[in-house]
Parts: sequence; C-alpha cells; structure tokens
Amino acid sequence: MFSSRTAVATTALLFFISLTGAASASEPKTLILQDPDGEELIDPITMTGIVTVRADGSIVVTTDQPLACDSGGGCEGAEAQLQSFTSSRTTAEAGQSIDFNWTSRGAWDCRAGGTLPGWGGRTGLPPNSANATTAQKRVNTVDLEPGSYTATLRCENGPNVQSPPLSVPITITEPPPPEVGLPEFCAGADRRPPSDWVRLNTNSESCHWSGSNWVNGSDCRHWDQVFASPFDPTGTGQTIYMGPRIASARSYIALRFNSGQFAPTARGEFIINTAPNMQSTRKVISISECPGDFNETAILDTDNGGTGCIISTVLDPLRWGGVNGGRACRLEPDTQYFFNIIFTDQRPGDGLTWDDIEPHPDCPGNRCGNLFRNR
Repeated sequence: MFSSRTAVATTALLFFISLTGAASASEPKTLILQDPDGEELIDPITMTGIVTVRADGSIVVTTDQPLACDSGGGCEGAEAQLQSFTSSRTTAEAGQSIDFNWTSRGAWDCRAGGTLPGWGGRTGLPPNSANATTAQKRVNTVDLEPGSYTATLRCENGPNVQSPPLSVPITITEPPPPEVGLPEFCAGADRRPPSDWVRLNTNSESCHWSGSNWVNGSDCRHWDQVFASPFDPTGTGQTIYMGPRIASARSYIALRFNSGQFAPTARGEFIINTAPNMQSTRKVISISECPGDFNETAILDTDNGGTGCIISTVLDPLRWGGVNGGRACRLEPDTQYFFNIIFTDQRPGDGLTWDDIEPHPDCPGNRCGNLFRNR
C-alpha cells in the first residue's frame, strides 16, 4: 500500500513513528507498521523525510530516500500482496479505452506485463497509496488488430519481495462500420465522443428499459429499433424508457432518425418523465446531424449546420419547430438527425464540449433513466 516515496496510515493500519531528535527533514526516523492487533507488518525501517499528521488523523511520511527492500536486509519478513486486478471491460472494439484497476498491500511498486500493447512493458505503476486512492491506468486500443491479448500485473517491495502475478484476458474486436451519410464536419475531433465513452447499442449495452428489466434486442443506435416505428413528426410515437446501462456510466445514447415531412409551421416536443424503477437525474440532450455531438457552440451555430437544439434538463421537454418556426430548436424536413442523450450534471451555457463532461455522480452503480416520447 506504499509508494516508493510516500507511506500513508489508513483505517486498516496503525502507524507508530519514533523520531531521533527533532522532526526535521534531514534527520532519520524509524517507521514501525502494525496491524490493528499490534502485529508488525514489516521490520522497522529507518528513513529521512517529513512527517505530516492530517486532519483526519492519518499520518503521511514523505521520504527523501527509496523505501524498497533489497539484498542489504532491513526488511526480513516483508510481504507484497496484489489483492485484486480488474479491467473495465474484457471485450473492446478497437478504439475503445480499457481502465485497469488494482489494489495492493505492502507494495511500493507495480509492474505490468502481458501481450496487450500499451499495457505490457510499463514499469513503475503506482500501488494504491497516497498518490492514488484506487490505482488505475487507462489503455487505448486505437489501431489494435482484433484478437486475444493478456494484461498481467505484479507488485513488489523491492526486487526480492514480489507478489504472484494476476492476469486479465482481453479480446479486441472490429469496430462497427462508420455511420453513412454524415456531413463532413462530423469527422472533427470536437464533434466526436472520446474513445473511452460507449455509444449504447445492443445486448449488454442496450439503453432500452422495459420498466422491470433491460431489453437486449433493441439497438440504441436507431430510433425505429427502440421506438418500434420511425420518427413521426405528428407526434404519435410510443413511450420508451431509456438510460445509461454501463457500470461506470461513461455511456451515451445517439438515436438516428429521419425528420420526415412536416409543414414549416409544425411544432413538437420530446417529453421527458420518470420511469419505473429508474432514478431520474439531470441530463444533456441535443439534436444534431452528428452522433454523440454535445458541442454547444457548433450546435447553436444555426448558420453553419447547427440545429440550435441542446438543453440540460431533469424533466423539462426539448421543443422543436419547423424551419420557420421561430424556436431555438429548428429541424429541416426529411433530414437525418441524431437524438443524443448523456446523463451528466454539466450544463450548456459556456461553450460545453466533451472535455467538460463527466457522468452524473448519481449514475455509476445505479439505474438512471427516463421516459422519452415525441409528441
């Protein structure tokens, strides 16, 4: 649980520090680590550094020398444990990011291995410590060939005290074919979601909620496959429940639809309401010619292809009108659009972009979602 530069007392450990002389940065200190039952975890270590007592009672020792056990002794009986090693996904489309998380005890360094490019060959990964409440590294799979890979990790307390390694299998698949018929401006990096966000689609990544369970067969990339019929500008669509179905909540919905034929004076709205057994939270909704587009400045630029349709809402509707409707949300007839939804507490108002967006804090680990309907 200790980095090569910092040791931290937590609720699981009790620290007793005896100082030889005054507590200065240059004088040696002896650090004795005990568990709650008084058993020493490792032999006393003499170091030089600065001792800080935090407001919550935890003690931080910032050393100016390495803390690793070596062949010179001083750490007899020391043990490094890698307690867990997991990944955010074991199957990823090429281009999606994978987050690796681990917890360790008594380790001052962790080292990566395996065959997954971008992960294998890393050295000096931090254990979970003062520098990282949960140790984590992100690997991007852009340009990786589809196939099977392995990510391994071991943690150590010097080269002579190492944990057994743990491994995670990773399968990389082909990315889905790109959307066809998109305007050229959709290719800009400022209009596309980051690779570590998931566009909800089918099966375990479907966004469709029945009121009691997820509907895996609905493809959340297409309006007609979720609503069971094409978009109807007259507003006779059925009610659908949708939400972010990813444990980390780093997901978004982009439903493709054609606006159909409507008069320039036509009016409509996407209503939002609570859904059974789902938590209603704030979300950003946009209508754009680009999937997953939440670039506020570009969407509001109606002179250059923007629809003017982006709002932050809990239950307020998103209203739209025809090309001469005088509403902020102006749709052209017979045009391909995407109904984009992301559950987040961030709001438009100062040039919102993907760089500003994080999942709503209530959604990771919970079932967030709402009723949606066009009328």
